[in-house]
Amino acid sequence: MRFPRILIGAALVAAGLFLPSAVSAPERAPAGTVGMEHEKFTGPQTITIPRGGSIVFYNDSTWLHVIGPGDQGRIAPEPGAPNLGERGLFSSETGDTFVSGPWNTPGTYHITCQLHQPMNLTIIVTE
Repeated sequence: MRFPRILIGAALVAAGLFLPSAVSAPERAPAGTVGMEHEKFTGPQTITIPRGGSIVFYNDSTWLHVIGPGDQGRIAPEPGAPNLGERGLFSSETGDTFVSGPWNTPGTYHITCQLHQPMNLTIIVTE
């Protein structure tokens, strides 16, 4: 007996709706870290750190993020910001932790996710 193609397609769509809920959610971002949800950083959108400080990022979503200097999803140089990984960016999959290099130059900096335009973070480095 042959099944109509529409029934096979409907079964695949139904499976796609229910399978993501079967995947376990990652742990929440630990205290003192910047979490990454689907399209936003969790916690305060402005972080103030002393010169020489670092920031710990934790991907507590099921989405890939590509984080670097810039704003509104547009990667742009931020003179004085530390290198944020290979080629100035870091890719973060579910459960990944990334520690930024030390922020040695006082000033205001912007961090964004290249894949999610609403993900923006302002970092203020004090003396």
